[in-house]
Amino acid sequence: MVGEIQKPLIVVPDQEFYDLVEVPFARIVLGDQLTRLSIATHAHETAHSQTEGIKGYAEDYFNKEVISLFIEKLAALEVDPTGEILRLSERNRFKFISELKMVILNPELAMKFNVTKEQILEAQMYIQSTLYATKLFDEYQKARKPKDKQRFIDGIQAVFDGRITVEEMLANRGITYGQIKDTSLIRRHI
Repeated sequence: MVGEIQKPLIVVPDQEFYDLVEVPFARIVLGDQLTRLSIATHAHETAHSQTEGIKGYAEDYFNKEVISLFIEKLAALEVDPTGEILRLSERNRFKFISELKMVILNPELAMKFNVTKEQILEAQMYIQSTLYATKLFDEYQKARKPKDKQRFIDGIQAVFDGRITVEEMLANRGITYGQIKDTSLIRRHI
């Protein structure tokens, strides 16, 4: 589950220029041990290539991974309809979240490993995004009719098109912050 999207370094002279420039991604890099799970990781990074070119696709920094994580889950289920790859992906993600939470809640541990404030913010973003993506995916799986599932995909496409934000897409699905804090959500996925 190692992947990243790489962008060229561009020096921007001023805000007016920045508003006009669209920074493309250069390539997607995956780890050197490719498996069927790598397909889901590639889908995750591909989703980043679609959202990161849109200024303001997420109003809240903590929601910037929601779409990519949802697409990752969708791809994992598509690769293996039995759900084995999806369960493996979720176990890895939730294990990572528990490790992040341990560092966030233990300042002594954070100091021991020289964790910066920026890294803690990144960890908090990752945790919140994962919980939102998990709730969104749960709702997607509950949809029985193909047209109802298509509405979820249409919402993602609206974010890709820059017509709505991640937060608007979540609100359209009725997904709230209170719902993602429900511990039963996490228990169902670990």
